[in-house]
Amino acid sequence: MVNIFQVVFTLIYFSFLNIGLTIGSILIAILMPLLSSPFAKYIRINHENHYKEMSKSEALIQDTVQGAEVIRAYPVYDMLVHKYQKHLNQIRHYAKKRIRFEELYMKMQIVSTFFGLIFVFSYGGYQVYLGNMDVGAVAAFLVTFERLSRPISELSSSWNQLQTSIASANRIFELQEIPQEVSQSKKKTNSKISKDGFYFEQIHMELNEREIFQDLSLHIEKHKMTVIVGPSGSGKSSMLHLLMGFHSPKQGTIYYDQEPIAVQDPNEWRMRIAYVPQEPFLISGSVIENIQLGKLTATKEEISEVVEKVGINYLIENSSANLDVLDRGGTLSGGEKQRIAIARALLDPNKEILILDEATSNLDVETENIALNAIREFVEKRTFIMVAHKLTTATYADKVVFVEDGNVVEEGTHEELMLLRGRYYKMYNQWENKENVSEN
Repeated sequence: MVNIFQVVFTLIYFSFLNIGLTIGSILIAILMPLLSSPFAKYIRINHENHYKEMSKSEALIQDTVQGAEVIRAYPVYDMLVHKYQKHLNQIRHYAKKRIRFEELYMKMQIVSTFFGLIFVFSYGGYQVYLGNMDVGAVAAFLVTFERLSRPISELSSSWNQLQTSIASANRIFELQEIPQEVSQSKKKTNSKISKDGFYFEQIHMELNEREIFQDLSLHIEKHKMTVIVGPSGSGKSSMLHLLMGFHSPKQGTIYYDQEPIAVQDPNEWRMRIAYVPQEPFLISGSVIENIQLGKLTATKEEISEVVEKVGINYLIENSSANLDVLDRGGTLSGGEKQRIAIARALLDPNKEILILDEATSNLDVETENIALNAIREFVEKRTFIMVAHKLTTATYADKVVFVEDGNVVEEGTHEELMLLRGRYYKMYNQWENKENVSEN
């Protein structure tokens, strides 16, 4: 703002001295901004590319630190170093381009000022020769010309800085443009669903242009235990993600107690569910802080009760134990991380639905039984849905659903499916034989 006022007052002063010299000085003073403006697009693109490469290099460092065990186990060190070097080379490339643009800008500023002085000397001298100006006026013009060219040059510099800011802002805008989770409008549906619990009605779903479900229909009874089994990649976890509202079906409707879950507020809906994902998510902090994520207002007594039920009370009671969870659980075993996640899910007694996605895959038989006993006590009069590779839980489930290639192939109790001697029967026998071999 100060620069603008300075330019205005300088022009008014110049116009009193000589209008022709004033117009010529203005044209030369704005020469550099006019010449540099075409470069604005390239400056912005260069900064955007620079920031993207910086993000990629930082993400690679984070992945390398978090996956240190895998990197040490496989001969990928040289490959990762080469990949990181490529990112650094790209960062260096865009930094050099930025420096070249800045050097070019500075040279244009010097040239513009130089031509301005030459014009004032030549045209001003000519006006003195004609008697239209005196030497003092030309000298005043020379001294004041810098006050005109400098603010305009600074305005041009601000324009270049604006391009850098726009490049930074674009990355924020990308995050802001991610669609927010909102419930669909509550409108009456023509469906005549009369079943309580969950009901998948002719679900079609695609993920990353790959078809997951096609015309999937399934009823999961309320206050019952349902175990979903099947080969890897058959769509078991995707079914749970649909129930949680993490994904939306392309076609079809999912109901809970005869109401589409899509019309409910996503946050309010998830407040009714206790969920344990395949990969337990832990924050850096204490074990208690990680469990307390399930109920922020939980008391120490409530936390102590739930950790005892899942068999990890030693993590809290033993003062010599490492109570801090570092690097998202890197200091804990896989089984301990899963039991912390299960304890978190069981902490809030107000949850009416429990969803587990292979939550006991890293537990041995003894600790799995302890965790499952705690789960069975929790799910009394609750809807319990579990994806399992270990088929122990399927034997006492109210319903077993066998999913393959995105379709429900078989469903019923464990005994019913064993008598059917179909896909579940074959999978269970293979699993049981494998368990017997491992025990021997």
